[in-house]
Amino acid sequence: MELRSRRIRLTSPLYLYISALLLLIYVFLRALNLSMTHDEAHTYLAFHDVSVWSCFWSASCWENANNHLLNTLLMQGSVALFGPSEWAIRLPNVLAYALYLWVSLRLVALLAQDKPGLQWIGFILLNANPYLLDFFSLARGYGLSVSFMLTALWFFLRWMRDGRMLDISLSYLWLGLAVLSNFTALNLLASFMIAHGIMGLSLIYHEHTFSWKRIISTALPALVLLLVLGVFLALPIQELRAKGEFLYGAPSLWDTISILVSDTLYSQHYLGDATVNTGLVFLLVIMVPAVGFALGIYSLRKNLTQRFYFSVVLILLTSFAIMLIQHQLLRSQFLFNRKALMYIPLLALILWLFILVNRDRLWMRIGGGVIAGFLVYHELRSGNLTSCREWWYDADTKAMMLSLHDITQDDPKPVSVGLNWLFMPASEYYRVVYHLDFLEPLVYDKEIQTDGRFDYYYIDGGDWPKLQDRYDKLVDYGGRFLLKKKGGG
Repeated sequence: MELRSRRIRLTSPLYLYISALLLLIYVFLRALNLSMTHDEAHTYLAFHDVSVWSCFWSASCWENANNHLLNTLLMQGSVALFGPSEWAIRLPNVLAYALYLWVSLRLVALLAQDKPGLQWIGFILLNANPYLLDFFSLARGYGLSVSFMLTALWFFLRWMRDGRMLDISLSYLWLGLAVLSNFTALNLLASFMIAHGIMGLSLIYHEHTFSWKRIISTALPALVLLLVLGVFLALPIQELRAKGEFLYGAPSLWDTISILVSDTLYSQHYLGDATVNTGLVFLLVIMVPAVGFALGIYSLRKNLTQRFYFSVVLILLTSFAIMLIQHQLLRSQFLFNRKALMYIPLLALILWLFILVNRDRLWMRIGGGVIAGFLVYHELRSGNLTSCREWWYDADTKAMMLSLHDITQDDPKPVSVGLNWLFMPASEYYRVVYHLDFLEPLVYDKEIQTDGRFDYYYIDGGDWPKLQDRYDKLVDYGGRFLLKKKGGG
């Protein structure tokens, strides 16, 4: 009796919630400790006092795609409440992760009722990815967008279960927020609409409840959202397209997937140089059957889990198809790196649903457990409070800038500092926010100036040969160097 009681306690959902809380604390600690990064700093410096409303109508907001509208708006609100510290600027994305965690827990609890082992596998697949977690600790729109996407899928699942107009309306509302967080979610929105249309018409047909009123009412939220986005995003998209911002990307869909595997591996070389290729092969080995199985089971339409499984696969395949069509017709590139972040939870969800619908096969449960166990190990090995993968080069920018107070103590003021352009936005953020008034305003320059005009220079290691005649190395930040002009001070 005692052993049975203990087993019940060990499988209690309480442990899932404790794990979710620990993940949220970890994400917040990263938001608190990570040095400000290039794109975050640019957003803060350029838009912290700009009306987001004006950006719907003003071309001046769209010199590049760095202005993720909803992220900018929420950042402004957080800064107004808590000041311009790193954690306050990033707080909206930390809260977005709290939402993502909540939806993860609700989703696995609904689809795997009374199956705690499968709930654990689903929760781990959706959350134990260091590259995904990066973006909930940074002030960018990608984390917000992914969180809102998963929330939209949650309400889509509820709509398939209950058929309520409110649920499908909320699903499109969250998708709209995902688009406002990052325009790459337009691809997701189009994919979702197609999946919704196919599922909606299929359910109406097989339930023999055809009526134009039902079709129109089901489609109305999508039509309203398209109208609203068309009005408010016409100018931003036109400006970004004119500046070629939609032309950046991977040259092929294969590159989208392989780069996503590389990002997920997070520079952990488990098998040396073969790690990425091995990971890619493994992904294809497990995901091709997972996708194919979903398409094959669609005849079993009365099962909610299988309907949802089919829908998520349809969203993924439609998204890939849209990129292929755009590439052929418009010569646009494929999403990659952070722009392809939405595929991480989609692939994780598909894999989990594949395991879930085949749960009667012992080898599927064991295989799912092994994958989940490796992901936990990988997250523990990759986790850190010092750097992120995408903007790794800014890991020491804060330490470098704050060290200048002591380093320049005996120098004539103001002190001039030159920078490799990669480090400029984050460095200027610290100069402005930390009131480092002994420094001259920093200059954004993609050329390394070799004439000795700056008292100090912060460079990437590759810049050193250009400056070694006029500067001495002062501090080595792991391949990035703070230099001091020879004869200075």
